[in-house]
Amino acid sequence: MLRRAVDNPREAAGTDMTPPHDNTATHPGRAAPLGASLTRSGTNFSVFCPAATAMELLLYAEAEAADPAAVIALDPGVNRTDTYWHVEIPGVGHGQVYAWRVARADTDGFRGDPEKVLLDPYARAVANADAWDRAAARRPGANGPTALRAVVVDPQLYDWEDDAPLSRPAGRELVYELHVGCLLYTSPSPRDHS
Repeated sequence: MLRRAVDNPREAAGTDMTPPHDNTATHPGRAAPLGASLTRSGTNFSVFCPAATAMELLLYAEAEAADPAAVIALDPGVNRTDTYWHVEIPGVGHGQVYAWRVARADTDGFRGDPEKVLLDPYARAVANADAWDRAAARRPGANGPTALRAVVVDPQLYDWEDDAPLSRPAGRELVYELHVGCLLYTSPSPRDHS
């Protein structure tokens, strides 16, 4: 998975970002794939969040903006499939900066803070890294200006710098799986290593 910090999402995109849209311009979207994936008409956003009671997708005009330019409230009857929340937004494309806000019920002693701006765990690129404040993320209350944000990435635009597959025949490949805990000599084991 390609995941990198982006200082200037507009520059990384190579074009101007599409302005955010309001709720009237959304489609239900699909649960898979997770993260932000480009569609023919825009971008599908999907995240796994089984305990969420409400979800909001935040779209930013700029990576450093303190407040989102648009807030898309997801409808659990339309934008939820089992434990996945999803929405498709036409016209949103490569370079769009976004984040999530989640509300959840107090089911296990942990209550999600609906004021927290959260990074998409499936993001391929991250923005606002210079302003990120871990302490603000841990404190109760809003953390919008100092939160990490995700960036929609078109994987087809990645510059492979003249790299190419090795072109080895399948019969000449060797796949070896190694579990480090079984390999380490110093790992605690009932076996005698002598």
